[in-house]
Amino acid sequence: MDSKIKIQRVDNEELYHKTKRALMDIILQNPDDNTPFKLPNEAELSQSLWASRHVLRDALMGLEEIGVVTRRPSIGAIANPKIARANSLLDINP
Repeated sequence: MDSKIKIQRVDNEELYHKTKRALMDIILQNPDDNTPFKLPNEAELSQSLWASRHVLRDALMGLEEIGVVTRRPSIGAIANPKIARANSLLDINP
């Protein structure tokens, strides 16, 4: 390999936060203001967001921790726009 080529590492934290922000945007754009709704499955979301399923799962887990998303086996991820819009929502992650 040519030692003149400088390759920068991809910052996984940045991917996580961008994916999490994209998911929040999807949730906040829901036309039914405060009605919970089912998100597309992981395969569809990862393809739409151009994110790996691993990064997507991490982002969904982060949203689940703050109550914006509820994940249920064999049902999927349910988004709660009311919580996403809450003014007092605290997220200690940047």
